[in-house]
Amino acid sequence: MKNLHERKPEGWVLYDGACGFCSRWAPLRKRALAKRGFLIARLQADWVAEKLHLSDAELATDFRLLLADGEQLAGAAAYR
Repeated sequence: MKNLHERKPEGWVLYDGACGFCSRWAPLRKRALAKRGFLIARLQADWVAEKLHLSDAELATDFRLLLADGEQLAGAAAYR
């Protein structure tokens, strides 16, 4: 079995880096998410807007989950 640093991520938990709550919550959950194969990234990261093909305004509307296969989930669907 590959260790956490060698395997391909299942996806990325994308959070609003401008939100105080989100900016505290995501890093605190980083290890638990990594155990499940997920990395965290700020919605404001340059690669995120490019990958999701969304405007800054659209990106800032909700918490998002980007799966490794390109599927995108937002809001309640992402939390589940």
